[in-house]
Amino acid sequence: MADNKKLPSFTLSIMPLIVLIAVIIIFSKVENIILIALALTICLCAVVFNGYLDNHTGVLNDGATGAVGSAFGAASAVAFGAVLTTAPSFESVKNFLLRMPGPALVSLGVIAALLSPVMGATGAISTVITQLGETYVSMGIPAEVVHRVAVIAGGALTFVPQSGAVITFNAVSDLNFKHGFIHACILSNVGFIISLIAVILAAQLLY
Repeated sequence: MADNKKLPSFTLSIMPLIVLIAVIIIFSKVENIILIALALTICLCAVVFNGYLDNHTGVLNDGATGAVGSAFGAASAVAFGAVLTTAPSFESVKNFLLRMPGPALVSLGVIAALLSPVMGATGAISTVITQLGETYVSMGIPAEVVHRVAVIAGGALTFVPQSGAVITFNAVSDLNFKHGFIHACILSNVGFIISLIAVILAAQLLY
């Protein structure tokens, strides 16, 4: 049976996302602008989509539950990464990857990408920044470039079942891992890899 529920237009639906990105870019010098932009966008959504919601309490409960779950998921990934870095073999693997031939940003991207399936994007980014950030900065690479490459590379191989991105994708699309794998891989991982290549090339030209 067709769902006749009134839905917002495409333009209205993407407006909060556009506002979020615009506020972060325009006021990038403001301290904690990401938190401010998120709060502003949430308030905007509450006003714009008020007429499309049948159960406001249910939406708030779902949002709170999802936020807590995401926070604990990210925290566990970071904790796992911290434990992993204490293993004797981690130092050997790190030194091997640091000696990779080619630009230093390539080895940085490879390290973050290889860690992401094991500990998730959040854990990989946290581990790379805390354990290797100063090493790459000492090579003359600007800190902001190290951060951007690590963040993008951290999502390059997160197509494993325990990945938060895959779990969210399957939940939203109503697919299981078997049927949603190829779609998640193309939409998420391929996009990250293309972006990573573009950022590394741009950094080589601009810095």
